[in-house]
Amino acid sequence: MLWRLVIHIMLMLSPLYLPRIVRTVYLVWKLTFDSRVPLLLRLLVPTALVYFVIPLSVVPDVLPFGVGLIEDVLLLMLAVWALIRFSPAHVVADYAPWRASSKSSPSSPGGDPSKVVDSTYRIVDEGEGGL
Repeated sequence: MLWRLVIHIMLMLSPLYLPRIVRTVYLVWKLTFDSRVPLLLRLLVPTALVYFVIPLSVVPDVLPFGVGLIEDVLLLMLAVWALIRFSPAHVVADYAPWRASSKSSPSSPGGDPSKVVDSTYRIVDEGEGGL
């Protein structure tokens, strides 16, 4: 009965998260087969997938509430995070331009120095007779 509720919630949230999941799978696929990424990083995700598929596990899957499955999924997510995080930034930017554009800092608008305005300011209280 609980699974029916979970399925309906997943279907409601899929338009929100499905594009992000597809982009992440694409990025992981490209980084795994790119020779510019160190070999140890490229082996993380396939090793985590093998660990996920093979029934040997640190935490048995027979425990209640799927604790063993949660452990396997968390390990896979950690491997994906480590691959993306520790891969060379220029390689990640080659395959995922959407990640590079979202990392612009708020102090530099779009990274364009011609759009920065230098100025001074002072705080005027209402009692000073302002502007």
